[in-house]
Amino acid sequence: MVLNDFLAGMTGTVSNVNLDHRFPETAFFVAADGDKPGSELLVNTERNLVAPLGSQEPLPGWLPPLSLRDAAELDEVAVWFCDKCSASGQFVWDRTSHYEVIRACWQKRLPLTPDEVCSVLCAHGLPPEFAAEAQRAFLDGIGLLVYTHGRRPIEKKRVNPLLGL
Repeated sequence: MVLNDFLAGMTGTVSNVNLDHRFPETAFFVAADGDKPGSELLVNTERNLVAPLGSQEPLPGWLPPLSLRDAAELDEVAVWFCDKCSASGQFVWDRTSHYEVIRACWQKRLPLTPDEVCSVLCAHGLPPEFAAEAQRAFLDGIGLLVYTHGRRPIEKKRVNPLLGL
């Protein structure tokens, strides 16, 4: 199962791992479930997060209660935010960059609490001393967007993680 980007939630069977020199060593072909026979996708583990189906690995506690696709999109903006705020090994809070996290959650109408969003951010590099600021800014930002635009989060988007692809 692919866990990120536009392929998030795609399942399939590994069809070829012995690729020639034109491909990175971390790449392999997958026959995606539901695709036409003979059709294959290239998956590169340097770019794509993948997990074997039926894996017995426990899910991380910070994983939000969203479908895999929504969680992957939140994950991408969280990684972007933490990367944007990291300079020379030190985290520098950037309110404008945090606005992008708020915007992404509101635009997707994700029914998340400030604590749930902060858990994802912390898992990707937000230092604990910035957690209260991140939660407060998220609560204020989402509240303002809902008030001004009248679009509330969609509660039925809350699902068990990795379900509701």
